[in-house]
Amino acid sequence: LGQNPFVTKSAGAALEVLRQVSKAIPDIALPFLVEGLENENGCIRCYAAQAVGLLGPQAAAVVPALIERIVNDEAPAVCDGAWGAVLKIGENLSDPVIFPALVAALKAKSSRIRADAACYLGRLDPPAVAAVPALIQALDDENRDVRFWVVSALGNIGAISALPALRKRLRLWPWDGERDDGIYRQIERIVQEFEEKAPEIRAEQRHISLAEKNDEVSGRSLSLAGDGATEGSVTEAEGG
Repeated sequence: LGQNPFVTKSAGAALEVLRQVSKAIPDIALPFLVEGLENENGCIRCYAAQAVGLLGPQAAAVVPALIERIVNDEAPAVCDGAWGAVLKIGENLSDPVIFPALVAALKAKSSRIRADAACYLGRLDPPAVAAVPALIQALDDENRDVRFWVVSALGNIGAISALPALRKRLRLWPWDGERDDGIYRQIERIVQEFEEKAPEIRAEQRHISLAEKNDEVSGRSLSLAGDGATEGSVTEAEGG
């Protein structure tokens, strides 16, 4: 992570001291740890993240800086350290202090962290309704495990507003080279559960499906008409 071994070792030793005293004097240690999170040396950022985690709820003000590390840091160890610190800062997963970090972590560089975030969001009580838009976007994640936990979270939350996106996934199957139909079955089950809970949603979908089919037929008709007109024009031009 670090480029200068001497700097890394010295800074690491200093941060280790801060880790040991942080619980006793958090007001003194915290500013130095925040600065460490932004250091150009990866090892220093990693040490700082671990030290922040020791402060627990007392480091709530540092969550935005940790989010920055989780989402944008190029060093996997730093991302992991920042993620671990966030989970220690929240006294429990439902702590509103760490909710923004859980949502932001859906865009982390690490697929493991993205999957963890989706899993945790699906377990929150009360349900994490505010996370639904971010979860819907994460349905397109490149990693299968992430997609699995995203779908699971939407089901656990009862996110009926996600129905259009879930139905789209069913229509487009198989997608992105997906071969395991486990996620397909999972989505199919959740869609069915949502429709049973809200019959009006099913009726609305029937109307939408009919409209989509009509649009599709109209589109094909226009396309054929356009092709015919083009052929006619070419024929006339050749004849002329």
